[in-house]
Amino acid sequence: PPLLGSSNNNSKRTRRRQKEHEDKVHRILSTLVFFSWMATLFPISGILKVGTFVADRIVVASSVGTCIFAGRLLALWMTPRESNEATSTSTTSTTNNKEKTTAATTTKEETTSHMSEIRNTTKSFKMVILFISPCFITLAMRTHSRAAAWMDSVPLFESSLVTCPRSIKSNLEISKIYSGLVPHMVDYEKSLKLIRTAQSIDPTYCDVHQQYSHVYFHQQKYIRFEREMAQSLRCPFTMGQAMGNWNKYWKVVLKQDASAKGRYDKYMASIQEEVARREEEEGGSSGDRKKMKKKKEKEEGRRRVGGGG
Repeated sequence: PPLLGSSNNNSKRTRRRQKEHEDKVHRILSTLVFFSWMATLFPISGILKVGTFVADRIVVASSVGTCIFAGRLLALWMTPRESNEATSTSTTSTTNNKEKTTAATTTKEETTSHMSEIRNTTKSFKMVILFISPCFITLAMRTHSRAAAWMDSVPLFESSLVTCPRSIKSNLEISKIYSGLVPHMVDYEKSLKLIRTAQSIDPTYCDVHQQYSHVYFHQQKYIRFEREMAQSLRCPFTMGQAMGNWNKYWKVVLKQDASAKGRYDKYMASIQEEVARREEEEGGSSGDRKKMKKKKEKEEGRRRVGGGG
């Protein structure tokens, strides 16, 4: 029996060491997976500003991974490790008084060790509550505030402008709110100010002309409206929508004012020149591509002939 008890203890120690080794390997692998995850998603993790409009919609993947690994870390911290005393004791039944005394002592040690584990677990849980709760409360409040902002376009665009005041898209979208998108917030001067800010950030951003024309039309500044509408027709991103408004406008104006025909012809001439210039550029680029393709085919043909010879 003593040899059997010693064998059991050695077997338990071996299993314990094996389990500790497996846990260590698992923790290392989990850490590597986490850092690999964050390395691939770091540009959109929210740590750096990416300049994307309403960028928090693209941080979901990195947030999910972070929450999974953070929960795993907290679970490892709060879960007590198996004590050496509890795993190394033997409860082998014996018939003599000495072995019974040893078994009773072992049982008492197990009970004491178990109570110590419970106290350590309670202490760890209190520490978690003490240090982690403020962080959880802060994050919960921010999440609630951001979720509420997503419920309406006004606070969403305003918060995006606070986060990135040099964002062209944010300035332009908020200008639409003050130009009639939200009826009770109409302020054309404020809308024009935001459009000018967007244009000053990047003068080549041609989308602003469509918004300029919208504001000037409601302000009944029709000459400015015509100029900005002609500019929006030159912009490939607003051409489709601007064309419909352009035709409707001039259909009415030309019937009421024959003298406006000169302005219309001038605008159309400039638009046609721009269209011809772009077609020429596209034709030149496509011609270059065709030449390169023919040159490549000739080279491949020569290689085939050389290889065959």
